[in-house]
This record gives sequence, C-alpha cells and structure tokens, in this order.
Amino acid sequence: CETAARMMWQVIYDPRVNFTERAMELADDASAFGTGIIYVDHDQKEKRLNLRVEWAKKFAFEADINGNSTAQYCWSCPTLSDIVEMFGADALPKELRRSWESPDCNTEKTSEVLHVILKNEEFQRLGLGPNRLPLSSIWILIQDEHELSRGGYYEFPYVITPWYRRSGEVWGRGDAEIALPDARLAQAVAAGHRRAGRAAL
Repeated sequence: CETAARMMWQVIYDPRVNFTERAMELADDASAFGTGIIYVDHDQKEKRLNLRVEWAKKFAFEADINGNSTAQYCWSCPTLSDIVEMFGADALPKELRRSWESPDCNTEKTSEVLHVILKNEEFQRLGLGPNRLPLSSIWILIQDEHELSRGGYYEFPYVITPWYRRSGEVWGRGDAEIALPDARLAQAVAAGHRRAGRAAL
C-alpha cells in the first residue's frame, strides 16, 4: 500500500500536471455552478497525466436512472493550429488542408469541434479485441461534418463532480444558487433606480 501510495503521489503531484491548480479550479466551478467537469487523460509522449477543466456550458451528457454516464459530449472552438497539433494535417478535410498549406493561412482561425464518447456496441457484443475498447471516442469538425479522429477509452475521461445533489437529480447544486435570488433582486432594484433617475432628468 505504501509503494502504491508513493507512486500515485508522484503521478498526481508531477509539476507538469498542475494537479493542485486544476483541483482548485474544479472546486470553484462546482461550488459556483453546482457541477465541475474535468478531463483526465494520459499524455503518451510525455508520460504524464493530462488534466483540463471544462466549461459546463460547452458540455452535455446522457445518464441512466442511477446517474451513470452513457454518453458524453464536449464542444470547443480550437484554432486551426491547435487542431493540426492534436490530429495532424492529414486529418483535415481537403479544402481546409489546402488552406493550411497555403502561405497566407490564418492559423488562429477557430473552428467548432465536437468530442463524442459513446459506449462501444462492438465491445459489448464481442468483448476486448483489436480496436475494441469499452468506449468509442469520436472527434468531429462540425462545419464540414468531418471526422477528425476515432479512438476509444477504458473509462469515461470526463469526470463530473457535483457539489451536492438531491435524490433523482443528475446535475449538481452549488452554494452560489442560494445567492441567485438576492442577486436578481438587487439587479432589478438597481435597474429601477436607473430608470427613475433618467425619468427625473
């Protein structure tokens, strides 16, 4: 147990991972919005964990009656250079690849990309085998309806952390929700004062 704990400590607190910073960011999201979402993956090149906190507004998931994920969807707007770095220029559709290879290409232009993770039906029917993992991972370039990459995971890489949940709820509730009615009232009162001040002038 001591050896396992020491190895886990070295993995989590590797300075390249920024675990403490990501954990604080995740806790801030969970307390403010009720739900925090973090992407957990392994960087094959650098041999380290890759942690990224996702914005809840760009995330959706389907769950069963027990709250277990059955599908996850994450939408983002990376730049063209980010897409090439992630998937390589060969993964781009033909027109976008020609644009990338031209000298006057705008590499900072953003594109909508959807990451879809579904339970792999082939794995459920046939079990482990070549290119068969419990979960399918598909990256889609939305504007061209083009598949950038297809792979898989052993577990859902997006971990959803609710602050607290009531029975039957899937998404969490945060302490900031308690302040929302008062914040809305304060905004309404301030708007009323502004309107009254303009009318007086």
